[in-house]
Amino acid sequence: MGKVIDENQARQTIEKWRASGLGVVQFTKREGISVRTFYRMRAMADQPAEGDPCIVPVVVRSGSTLASTAPGSPFEVELASGMKIRVGAGFDAMELVRLVEALAGVRC
Repeated sequence: MGKVIDENQARQTIEKWRASGLGVVQFTKREGISVRTFYRMRAMADQPAEGDPCIVPVVVRSGSTLASTAPGSPFEVELASGMKIRVGAGFDAMELVRLVEALAGVRC
């Protein structure tokens, strides 16, 4: 039977991995944990805690910054599930607000 993993420990380990910039294999070797244990921790850490809002980290791809984005420029949001929302240049801001409000009502 596998080792019991504490949810807080799993979240801390995955946060440490994300901050490290290392690949999974390099990180697990450095930390002395198996790859299988790492993936169990990641699955646990990526689940929203009971009653928590669905807040996930945002990654700004290299070469792009919010400050350099001109108003009305197209942008893309990629959800943790892999689903992408693309908004083209000149989008209707009120329609985007409507979409965000609709998505806010959906539980993860």
